[in-house]
Amino acid sequence: MPPLWRVRAKRIIHNADEKTLYFNDASLEFLGVPLAYVPFFSAPDPTVKRRSGILAPHYIPYSSQAGGGVGVPIFWAVAPNMDLVVTPTVLAKQGFLTDVEWRHRLESGTYYV
Repeated sequence: MPPLWRVRAKRIIHNADEKTLYFNDASLEFLGVPLAYVPFFSAPDPTVKRRSGILAPHYIPYSSQAGGGVGVPIFWAVAPNMDLVVTPTVLAKQGFLTDVEWRHRLESGTYYV
């Protein structure tokens, strides 16, 4: 059985100085089915703790009201202590929706909206 999601590429380059992986002729697959083709994109290597980019997609189990679906979170590191996560989601019965989460860490605690 294939993994839930994966990126396949004809060529992958790891630039250790930039701590970045570069993908050429890549496709995003969900359950082994190609969903999107991109000629070029990059991602942080696994040693990077925090960098803006696309996070792992998540599957939404089927329900009688919404149907099944998938969401792809996009992380934006606004500042060292602030970030924003926007998650566009497609549901079989409800259609398209977006979730937005703003997080801010302070010396005395954190809050999120």
